[in-house]
Amino acid sequence: MKAIEMLKIIAVFTICSSAATIHADLHDKDELITLEKLMVGKHRSTANIARNEFRHSIESLEFFGLKPDMTLIEIGPSSGWYTEILAPYMRDHGHYYGVHFSPNSRNIQQRRSLENFEAKLATSPELYGKAIIRNLHPP
Repeated sequence: MKAIEMLKIIAVFTICSSAATIHADLHDKDELITLEKLMVGKHRSTANIARNEFRHSIESLEFFGLKPDMTLIEIGPSSGWYTEILAPYMRDHGHYYGVHFSPNSRNIQQRRSLENFEAKLATSPELYGKAIIRNLHPP
């Protein structure tokens, strides 16, 4: 198994704590937002929504006991498929950290991946404005 894939698995396990009902406050509204609503939200591309069926994300996140008041570290968010769900979900009561490639990487693909990820977050500060991004520079 590749090191990056293993890091992603470890990152998912870091969100484990206890089983809970999966709800978060809808930002500046009185209703609750659920992971189900975020999965099909207008902030997600149709291509990413189409992948929902195959990823079983709700089941996985419920199994790991995700709660909106947790601190979550997503290692290697790539293009942000999970970030689109997790960062808005954690925004008001928890903390979302995305650990991405270094802007100083010699690998152009890694730098572009980071640039595209940061651009995505910048387009919707109301959803991603509290996300904290840190960089790794793997050997």
